[in-house]
Amino acid sequence: MFTCVTFSFSALPFERAVKLIALLELERVDVDCYMSSRHVPASEVAADPHAAAARIRRATEDAGVGVSQLFFTFGLHFADRAANSPDAAVQHENERITRAMATCARHCGAHGLTTLPGVMWPELGPERSLELAARALRPLVAIAGDAGLPLQVEPHLDSVADTPKRARALIAQTPGLRLTLDYSHFLARGDGPDDVHPLLPFAGHFHARHAARGHLQTQARDSALDFGDIYHRLRACGYHGDICLEPTPGGGWGGAQTVDVVSEVVHLREVFRSAQAGLAGDAGAIDDVGIH
Repeated sequence: MFTCVTFSFSALPFERAVKLIALLELERVDVDCYMSSRHVPASEVAADPHAAAARIRRATEDAGVGVSQLFFTFGLHFADRAANSPDAAVQHENERITRAMATCARHCGAHGLTTLPGVMWPELGPERSLELAARALRPLVAIAGDAGLPLQVEPHLDSVADTPKRARALIAQTPGLRLTLDYSHFLARGDGPDDVHPLLPFAGHFHARHAARGHLQTQARDSALDFGDIYHRLRACGYHGDICLEPTPGGGWGGAQTVDVVSEVVHLREVFRSAQAGLAGDAGAIDDVGIH
């Protein structure tokens, strides 16, 4: 199914963002639960996960959509209370927030949780920062698992898993962890699509927006990403999860271009619909051969 993260429409109140996503003919939403969110901030969920779940359920039921992911952070910026904070007290609080997220997710019908992997601490270096991330994420995976939910992290620009190699190493060191895979973050730092394809088997969720080398976001016409091809590769890896269409309005970070979010969502939706139809047609042709 198709979904869209609500912060793509952060200028709107949460309930209206959900309704707009429904009007764009997407079946689910990823709820923006960043600590800095204008929609359902992590602090609101941590304070009363049942009330937050009820609010999410009302908004989605009114709009006629479901919930794919709760996408949350622990702090107000990447290094603030990062998942791989060296501070034991911060790690303990992050576990408390994750428990609240898992409770909220179960009660609002979400299919999973996505958070960020942590940052590269200059005083620790890449390897120790990655080891710390794996150690801190293991209990979070267990918390989500106890609620019957998968936990994903999104490797992103400026994170501890900012290269395909480091993202794969984090997965290898953290049993049960999956990726919310977004090609754009790797392209922004100079990788090409072929560098990212090997991560597809580790995807538990998928973010799609157009991007090119040095540009975290582009308009469709400037994109280096062939999402039809990527969708076929995803399915060949056995992926049957949701596709989150994630253009965002702002530019600047990672060379991101400013785009018309509605137009980009519609374009991406049609690209993936066409890819789905192509796969369905191929399957039908194979069935016909088998019949005759």
